[in-house]
Amino acid sequence: MKDVISAQGAGNEALISKASFVGFVRKYAMFVALIFIAILFEFLTDGVLLAPMNVSKLIMQNSYILILAVGMLPCILTGDIDLSVGSVLAVVGAIAATMIVQQGFSVPVTVAACLAFGLLVGAWQGFWIAFVRVPSFIVTLAGMLIFRGMTMVILDGNTLSPFPDSYQFIAQKFLVDIPLFAAIPMSTMIVGVLVAVFAAYMFIHNYNQKVKYGIPAGSRTMLFVKVAVVVAVTIFAAYWFTQFKGLPIILILLAALIAIYSFVCNRMVIGRHIYALGGNENAARLSGIKTKWVRFLVFVNMGLMAAVAGLVFSARLNCAAPSAGVSFELDAIAAALPDLPRPGRIVAGDTPGYLFTPPGAGPFPTELFDEIGARLAERGNEFGAVTGRPRRCGWFDAALLKRSIQINGVSGLCVTKLDVMDGMDEIRLCVGYKKDGQTYDILPFGAENVAGCEPIYETWPGWSETTFGVKRYEELPENARNYLQRISEFCEAPIDIISTGPDREETIVLRHPFGA
Repeated sequence: MKDVISAQGAGNEALISKASFVGFVRKYAMFVALIFIAILFEFLTDGVLLAPMNVSKLIMQNSYILILAVGMLPCILTGDIDLSVGSVLAVVGAIAATMIVQQGFSVPVTVAACLAFGLLVGAWQGFWIAFVRVPSFIVTLAGMLIFRGMTMVILDGNTLSPFPDSYQFIAQKFLVDIPLFAAIPMSTMIVGVLVAVFAAYMFIHNYNQKVKYGIPAGSRTMLFVKVAVVVAVTIFAAYWFTQFKGLPIILILLAALIAIYSFVCNRMVIGRHIYALGGNENAARLSGIKTKWVRFLVFVNMGLMAAVAGLVFSARLNCAAPSAGVSFELDAIAAALPDLPRPGRIVAGDTPGYLFTPPGAGPFPTELFDEIGARLAERGNEFGAVTGRPRRCGWFDAALLKRSIQINGVSGLCVTKLDVMDGMDEIRLCVGYKKDGQTYDILPFGAENVAGCEPIYETWPGWSETTFGVKRYEELPENARNYLQRISEFCEAPIDIISTGPDREETIVLRHPFGA
């Protein structure tokens, strides 16, 4: 266990835990399955499935699913669902057909009106869900029926067509159909090369940033392998599209949507608020997040994406039909579920190297009333920020933490104040309890059941060396590393961050909490 940071090597088995392995499998299992399915059907169709023309048509025919999934994912992240997206898609198509085919409105005016309608639908449903607190299942189920009825009324049970070429452009045309790019030979290949260069730059930039801030980044060899694979696949895909008509316009829109929403969810405050709301609404609200407005905006966004999908779908079919959008909500939900956050996006649990509670009463099986508890309180500055009253200190309760991980879905631990335990001859770790002749290896439910529990301790040797300000895991004393390893093993969660001092720079980052 000499090199935790380079976990790909022969280092720390503790941090390559079951949670990390499961997270890796869940992250890439869908891609592996997709590859096998594609190979199977490529064989069964005698090469038709992956033919350039068929790939382009598949992208164009199923583009609406990805657009709906982009909107559905935030809904599911917050613990909600939208069953009305298929009906909203249908009514948007009906509105577009009525305005263009029957009323003679221009395409830009129609598109703007349809997008505004989608925002209004999202705001209406979001109001009832976020502020009135009606369950999203009920609100959107009602919306599904209401908007389906609106579609029937607007179309009068008939199909309206055709749309002008300018309306069909985004769903049926290719890059070469744009005059500017039509004049450039191999324009699709140029776009592919530019995308490949940008992807390579982002890989290298992210790697250098991780190295700069001391975040585990893997070897440079693996980096170059990843870059080479991505560049090769991107350029080959561009060449593949040139064998038919070039790059579909709708694929450009889909790529833009994915890029925008990836940035919003992973790099912007609203994205972190969505994750927080879905993780624990009460905790998010108490931390200052306006949870009602976040949920409201999530459904406003869903309405907008449903409107975009409605425009794309009607343009693809070149008509608006009363039966459009039936069961599309199931497609959107199924497409969004594989993209839900996994252990790769860490839910971090923060705990000191010892255990303490704020001032006040309550069961505390490992509480210390001797000089050791007083020492921990003094060295750790465990006093109320307002009242100045001392906090109750005790040995690290791994059985309690194990229950917290089970309830909250924690996938990574942040161990703070490790330096407070420097110079201790021995350290105890609670790994269970005894009560009424029964033995428990995890905290029982209910305060009344916790009261009277006798802790079961493991005793570990302390360390005389200082850990204060240490910034590399391998520089920690061996006994400290063994202690941390045991916590990780018992709690079945990797230790991702270790604090060795009050300054934010005095931190060991083994896995970044918001990294991939």
